Amino acid sequence: MISLRQVTAPAARLAQLQRAQSRINGCGALEREANTFGGSVVDLGRAVESDLSADVRSRIDGVANGRASTAVVNGDTANIFVVCQREAGGAAVPSREEIEARLREREMSMLSDRYLRNLRREATIITRQ
Repeated sequence: MISLRQVTAPAARLAQLQRAQSRINGCGALEREANTFGGSVVDLGRAVESDLSADVRSRIDGVANGRASTAVVNGDTANIFVVCQREAGGAAVPSREEIEARLREREMSMLSDRYLRNLRREATIITRQ
């Protein structure tokens, strides 16, 4: 899961956007930073990184939390992406305790199966009529 924001500015202000890109260190003061050069901030929300377009994924690849991608000019606008938060695995990754419990349960199941198999092998069955 990744949380992104996009900062957009006129292409004429590319140099100011690039200076801001080097100063950005988190998403907290991002709007204040964008207002200094006439830019705007759009919160793109949270998404699974693999669901993003190939262009966006290539731009944010290797960008650390709280840092910004390089500036790109599209027509008369320039923009950067800011990675606010990146979580590996999302909510589907089990915690350490859950993994331990699963392994313990699997081991106990194997032990009980082995014990029952040994009991059946050694059992003497007497039937009375």
